[in-house]
Amino acid sequence: MLIAEEPIVKGAKVKEKLWCYHCGQECRTTDIVAYDKHFCCNGCKSVYEILDSNNLCNYYDLNNDGAPGTTQKVPVYEGRFAYLDDAKIKTQLIEFTDGKQTSVSFFVPGIHCTSCIWLLENMHKLHKGFIRSQVNFLKRTVSLTYNEGELTLRRVVELLTSVGYEPHIDIADLEQKQQKKTGKELWYKVGVAGFCAGNIMMLSFPEYFAGEGNVSADLQHTFSYLSLGLSIPAVFYSASHIFVSAYHGLKQRVLNIDFPVSLGLAITFIRSVYEILWHVGPGFMDSLSGLIFFLLIGRAFQSKTYQTLSFERDFKSYFPVSVMLKKDGVEKSVPISELKIGDNIVVRNHEVIPADALLLSPLATIDYSFVTGEAVINERHSGETVYAGGRQQGPAIELKIMKEVSASYLTRLWNDETFTKADEEGGITKLANKAGQYFTVLILLMSFGAAAYWWPNVHKAMDAFIAILIISCPCGLALTSPFALGNAMRMVGKNKLYLKNAQVLEHLSAINCVVFDKTGTITQSREAQVDILPLRGKAIDDNEFKLIRSAVRHSAHPLSKIVNDYLKGYVYYEVEHFVEEPGKGITAEVNGITIKAGSAQFIGIEVADNQNNSAVYIAINGQAVCSFNIKNNYRDGLEDLAHYLGKKYAVYIVSGDNDSERKELRTLFGSKTKMYFNQSPSDKLEIIKNLQAEGKRVLMIGDGLNDAGALKQSNVGIAVSDNINNFSPACDAILDAASFSKIRGFINYSHAVKWVIITALLVSGAYNVVGVIIGAQAILSPLVAAILMPIASVSAIIVAVLGTGIFSRLISR
Repeated sequence: MLIAEEPIVKGAKVKEKLWCYHCGQECRTTDIVAYDKHFCCNGCKSVYEILDSNNLCNYYDLNNDGAPGTTQKVPVYEGRFAYLDDAKIKTQLIEFTDGKQTSVSFFVPGIHCTSCIWLLENMHKLHKGFIRSQVNFLKRTVSLTYNEGELTLRRVVELLTSVGYEPHIDIADLEQKQQKKTGKELWYKVGVAGFCAGNIMMLSFPEYFAGEGNVSADLQHTFSYLSLGLSIPAVFYSASHIFVSAYHGLKQRVLNIDFPVSLGLAITFIRSVYEILWHVGPGFMDSLSGLIFFLLIGRAFQSKTYQTLSFERDFKSYFPVSVMLKKDGVEKSVPISELKIGDNIVVRNHEVIPADALLLSPLATIDYSFVTGEAVINERHSGETVYAGGRQQGPAIELKIMKEVSASYLTRLWNDETFTKADEEGGITKLANKAGQYFTVLILLMSFGAAAYWWPNVHKAMDAFIAILIISCPCGLALTSPFALGNAMRMVGKNKLYLKNAQVLEHLSAINCVVFDKTGTITQSREAQVDILPLRGKAIDDNEFKLIRSAVRHSAHPLSKIVNDYLKGYVYYEVEHFVEEPGKGITAEVNGITIKAGSAQFIGIEVADNQNNSAVYIAINGQAVCSFNIKNNYRDGLEDLAHYLGKKYAVYIVSGDNDSERKELRTLFGSKTKMYFNQSPSDKLEIIKNLQAEGKRVLMIGDGLNDAGALKQSNVGIAVSDNINNFSPACDAILDAASFSKIRGFINYSHAVKWVIITALLVSGAYNVVGVIIGAQAILSPLVAAILMPIASVSAIIVAVLGTGIFSRLISR
């Protein structure tokens, strides 16, 4: 129970105010009590009882504040969320369901502190039907996965609402609407602050120009009172978010970048109110309102710049994953960004389903571990819905797209904690964040020190104190890294390298070892030379070619794709059974006939290892019939790239293929490059681990098929996409094969970005040092400090954005 006493008036009885234990609002009655705690309404009392019965009352302790909740005075009537039982609405809201687990995300306006995050991420304690929940604090969204047998979508929303976190449900694009609303609110605040500042300065003209004693005291007091009235909306509306941010920081025992600014604003306002009401002086309302206006102008610039960068990354940047579009019986590879509702696509073995779709094939076996984290195969039959993020395990399937492709949804899955590496945050970002924290404390110490130096000259002490607080705000330190890395992600995206997150660039700049996979990574299927070598007494007939194509067309492996393209003149049959063993081969049953394709060992024969090319061996009903000998073509620019990397890094080639191309690869890569052949996926993983144990920071470049473990284990894993949907969640970046020759440029650019960030940090730091020196001289008014303050952060942002833009030319060199 929170109790506050009003000042004691002589002869009057002391009156106590009771504050709601849950939401902190004043209790109008003393009748609503539970466990010796008072509540403002039965709704807040009910929420407390729910939390208490589920051992969730730690919610009230996390922020050192007894009232982290929101008021529950608005009743939730029965049947309010009944519309969520409608199948059509559920289909629009649900992101994934396999009949057992369902995933959904909501925008929750009430998320505002650590207690909110803690409670929402512990929903499984409230009801056993919740499997997991994750909060995005910046976007105020919560993603929930629940058990369909225990909960319904309606019940999920009712439970969220019952504990004070009612989701904002709008079938139409919630995220974009919220972003627009937030942007408009900031500009409203700028407008109010500008109106107040302009009028207060106009009312201050007599003081500026008339000279002391030339304006009557009554007129001065009138103007001062009007200025005070105009300052109230500027302080309590336009600057409200600054105070709220500082307050939440204090509750977390953190002095964030808004604390020194809010302290300066509060002291200036209190001092001005004192001077105006007690007729001690005119106050500083002109400086205060101008300060708020210029602060908001700076933040509006930051917000606009960030939204522009975010928009281009989320919607304009290139997501280099393709899918096989089927139209009029013809299959054609297209980027997923070009898919439209109603399109028919073909998804092969191990390929990711890019969007919610209707299954047209008789049967699909989908692995949703990418979405649920559990490697359980789900069977789906013709006419059923399959969800984005699932991976087909088995024969190729045909789907009809039901929803537009959401690159942001795929990226969110990609960034799930299941695929997050340890120490994800880069070194420079850590340094900047740490410096920002200590710099805030240093600013406060210097501000108080300057005020103490000028005391008892109140005006000079105030000027020095406020000027240092305002002009030395560490915004530049905090904003430099996000803006630089955000713009850099946009630049590499334009060059067809799509990064999982911004920290990948920082890790890329620190690598000292490069490991290449061979097949599908440094080789390309385009224009490959294929020779057929019979392994029995007679040649292969047309029906056997049809059987072979029917089997290999279901595999996404580069060699299977080459064989399929070579046999594209033959029709294919439907397969009855299909299994692919990574690193070995495939087994398919077609019209009752068993076809195996893969290595010689896989089909059960021994061959002399003296070929000069890769080979796919074929067995039909247990008899070896032929091999497709493939002369690999290396990617354009490989020789120059290998020569450059060999001079600066330790380079390795790790391949599941035989060593038939060792001599040619040695010519390309040089004698220092170490090569490992006939390596299984687990062998590749062990090699990466051993290199890291030696202190190497490894960049692994693969195709995302048989090297997913190695890609995930490496410090930076890049999957090369060659017109196939081989998107691997284990990688850190996806590179369009057409930009393979730019790998050197991407590495060089990552180094340039690091130095751009350091330069921007130095610019911001130098500006702050100069600001402290000038501010301590007490020669700057708060208004001048307010005008100069945004220059530091804006200068840092300009250096970060322009620098990363200019140096992007390195990518193409």
